[in-house]
Amino acid sequence: MGKKDNTKKAVLHRRKPISKFKKVVIFLIAQLLLAFSVLLMLITQNQTTYQAGDSYYGFTVHEDIFASDEVFEDSNVFDNLFNKSMDDVIYLSVIKHQFEEKGLFSGKKQVDITNYAHRRDMAGNNDITAVFYLEDLLKWANAGVDYEDAYVSIYNYGVSAENLDMNVQIPEYAHLKDKMGNYIPDTWMLQPVNYALESDKIFDVTEDGMGNYYGHTNILKNKYRTIDGKNIDQLVNNWADYYTLIDDLNKTINNVYTNYIQYQWLGPLYFEGNTNVLYCVRMTDSDGKKVYHTNIEDADKLKERDLDKYFEDNSSKYMYYSPNDLIVQTNTGIRNEDIRAILISHDIEYAYPDDSKIWIGIDKNYSVEDEYFAARKKFNSKALPTAACAIGSIVCLAFFAGLMIYLAVKTGWVKTEEGETVLELNGADDIPLEIFLGICALLSFLLYLIAAAFTYDFNYIETIMNSLGAYTLPVFGVCFFVLACMLGVVFLSLIRRCKAGTLLSNSLVAILGKKVVGGFEKASGHHPGSLMIILSYILFLIVNFVAVVFAALFMDYSEEIVGFLIIVLMTVIDIAIGLFHVKCRKERFEIIAGIDRIRNGETNFKINPSYMHGTNVALAEAANHIGDGIHAAVETSMKDEKMKADLITNVSHDIKTPLTSIINYVDLLKRENIQDEKVKGYIKVLDEKSQRLKHLTVDLVEASKISSGNVVYEMKNINFPELINQAVAEFSDKFEEKGLNVVAELDCDNPIVVADSRHMWRIIENLLNNVCKYAMPQTRIYINLKTEEIAKVLYTWVSIKNISAQALNINANELTERFIRGDVSRSSEGSGLGLSIAKSLTEGQNGKFNIYLDGDLFKVTVAMPASKE
Repeated sequence: MGKKDNTKKAVLHRRKPISKFKKVVIFLIAQLLLAFSVLLMLITQNQTTYQAGDSYYGFTVHEDIFASDEVFEDSNVFDNLFNKSMDDVIYLSVIKHQFEEKGLFSGKKQVDITNYAHRRDMAGNNDITAVFYLEDLLKWANAGVDYEDAYVSIYNYGVSAENLDMNVQIPEYAHLKDKMGNYIPDTWMLQPVNYALESDKIFDVTEDGMGNYYGHTNILKNKYRTIDGKNIDQLVNNWADYYTLIDDLNKTINNVYTNYIQYQWLGPLYFEGNTNVLYCVRMTDSDGKKVYHTNIEDADKLKERDLDKYFEDNSSKYMYYSPNDLIVQTNTGIRNEDIRAILISHDIEYAYPDDSKIWIGIDKNYSVEDEYFAARKKFNSKALPTAACAIGSIVCLAFFAGLMIYLAVKTGWVKTEEGETVLELNGADDIPLEIFLGICALLSFLLYLIAAAFTYDFNYIETIMNSLGAYTLPVFGVCFFVLACMLGVVFLSLIRRCKAGTLLSNSLVAILGKKVVGGFEKASGHHPGSLMIILSYILFLIVNFVAVVFAALFMDYSEEIVGFLIIVLMTVIDIAIGLFHVKCRKERFEIIAGIDRIRNGETNFKINPSYMHGTNVALAEAANHIGDGIHAAVETSMKDEKMKADLITNVSHDIKTPLTSIINYVDLLKRENIQDEKVKGYIKVLDEKSQRLKHLTVDLVEASKISSGNVVYEMKNINFPELINQAVAEFSDKFEEKGLNVVAELDCDNPIVVADSRHMWRIIENLLNNVCKYAMPQTRIYINLKTEEIAKVLYTWVSIKNISAQALNINANELTERFIRGDVSRSSEGSGLGLSIAKSLTEGQNGKFNIYLDGDLFKVTVAMPASKE
């Protein structure tokens, strides 16, 4: 990124900027207030948060910040702990009733799986049941309940033993019938697949295509037997009861195993000596015998009245619940509805009939160091008033917010030396937005980790505090302050970007987007039409890609017809688009052909744009307008040339008559015997100037004829060397007068050329006349003749070289233009038409005329087609 202008003038900005030093001071004060606010918040959180339970059954209790309780037992912390203990004891007692005998776990305890599975609804069939030992059910749950696939061949009246998969011995189950007393009925052979017996779909029936029917079912793997040593199938005589009993077995195994995990964790928590919770729960077993579950020694030997008194005397808070009386005796806020809610939440209402009793209390001496002991100690040892810390945190946070809002208003605005208020950005504001937001997110996450370490992870913070000791809070405070300062810098930078309007334009997405658009514009030559073609092509690719994805998805989800239709539709669309582009390409070729015709001179040719599309219409119309413009320009040029030629011809003819008279009278004066030398000089000047004017007039007429195309060429064979020799002889006096020495080499293979003799003479005459005028005196003139083939045409070349008297500070091509002279000062005679006429006459006779300049060396070449005779 290039360096940007980091200032933005404030239009009518009347806010008074503050100095950078004041901004830094206010910023640091704001961050200190934030750090202090967070510190007070952490203190408040720490003083009102209590951790209870262990790693498995741990939970957190929060004290009301503005509570006015002065006694721990009256706080909501104690109430929450007590409610949790009551929930645990009521549920644990049910589990102990299932697993224990005489207060100890008994693996030989018998479990009736039908009664257990339906203990809540009592809907089981007690006539069909199985009794297992508790330890066998737990082992079975740990090993997993597995099944085997079994297949049977079905005939008119019976089941033949046949295993098609896992070698299950079907004869062992041959005694199982349906509830109608039959094996498989006749109607099975006539019923559809999956015909059910009286139980629902015991067998899945399939036909092999040859009239044989097979039934498939799952048979339980008997890993453990009942207390009588029997398997499930040996306790029933039909398939329906078999699967009903297996369903009861599964329910029992799963529930027993879940309760056993709860028993392992909850049991030790409420052992005597492990908790300050005192409890005694009286329940009734299946024989009607009263059973006590308690962590109080000899509680089962006390009478109910004595138990009531025991809990009242030894508990700071207690509760007694009797379902039969529908009352709760307690010194807490617990109600009968609370007990019922616990029973309903665990679905154990069945376990507490009317004759049940529940006593729960908290040891008033707190003799065990459990969660009650820790919570009571923490409640009674608060360093600072909780409400004051919370209010102080809110106040500091409010001041912090106010200062940051003030800085947000002032940031970026500075006053220049001229007293003008401008918006100034710094180096941090040039960092792309996404990187800045990433830094912001990282800093916020680090701040969250610091706060979370104090707020939630007590074990973690305890480890750090043990390692840092008294430096814990200062270290965390410094870290938090530094991170908060960095986050504040990021915030103010975002505010400055918003003010400068560079928030989004300085993002990586915007920069990348500009580069992509710039790349498209560069590829399209900055032409909007080309850009639209590129974007249309990209859209075409996206639509095809989406269509292919949807087609693949439909194919994958067995919707082959929909996927096939999508492919067919996109194929038709692609073909249509392809044909459209072929047609546009054809139109483009027609436009190119029309432009070629216009270029070759058919300026009146018109391209028909009525059947064209898109940009081709504009292109065709532009080509037609170009043709119209060229035609108009040609017409105008031809009119101008005709007017110029007519003017030159008319002026030349008008000058020719008086000029002839002047020349004649000057000639008469020359014949007079005039003795006065001064008069002779005048006559000489008149003669020279009149002759020059005559030649100029002739040149103008000649140039006019050539430009208008009125020159007629009589082509015939000419001896080129003889023509050159005659011309050199004509100019011999002039050459001698200037001391010019002609060096001529006129021998060549083809001296005969095809040309007009009169015009050819004029060409050589103009070239030699040009040499006489501009060649350096006392130098040589080189005339060479040669034959050369160019593009399969044989030419005879003549080249004339001489040294210029003056520096040739002009382009060679300019010398052949009309009225251009090598003598810039125009001190010598000449019209500036000689070389132009010579070139036009040469090219008019299918010849080639070239001029070469090399320093002061002037060289002109004339090539004429050699005769083939």
